Amino acid sequence: VERISRSVEDLLRISEQAQRIENTFVEGETVSEIQPLETVIRLAKRDALDASAVDGSDASVSTSIPPTDCRVSFELGTAVKELLVNAIQHNDADTPEVTLDLDVDRNGPPLEATIAISDNGPGIPENERKVLEEGEESPLLHGSGLGLWLVNWIVTELGGTVRIAENDPRGTVVTILVPISE
Repeated sequence: VERISRSVEDLLRISEQAQRIENTFVEGETVSEIQPLETVIRLAKRDALDASAVDGSDASVSTSIPPTDCRVSFELGTAVKELLVNAIQHNDADTPEVTLDLDVDRNGPPLEATIAISDNGPGIPENERKVLEEGEESPLLHGSGLGLWLVNWIVTELGGTVRIAENDPRGTVVTILVPISE
């Protein structure tokens, strides 16, 4: 019964992720509404905390969001929210900590925002990282969910990149680099 229950929970989680992907890519296009970068990041954080509170998470989320007049596609918020929710919900540390740092590079062109989300959790499994790096799955190499794919698709569609690194001494740092406008 426990195994069936876990399987049902896994299917529900994947179904919810698939629904988010469908909502993100209506008819193969991302929503291109341009919003202030600060607003997009702050709303993503709020939504991630709201979603995680339902699960009873007690993770602390600290942010470094400097004031900026730059703008970005509102859809970036979906990717940031997904990364924050993953960092919060999969964190098994005694004192879960998540940090979001935003930096704007005006030395371009292009202007670019760097969003780094770090945590002190167990890290992202190697097979999940390889799937994203190689951009495809196979019977022997596959991810367990759609969340990181969603992040990768959104950021790629916006002309950006996603990098995953280990956090020292424990956890993960996921960095998004994405073009922005003034």
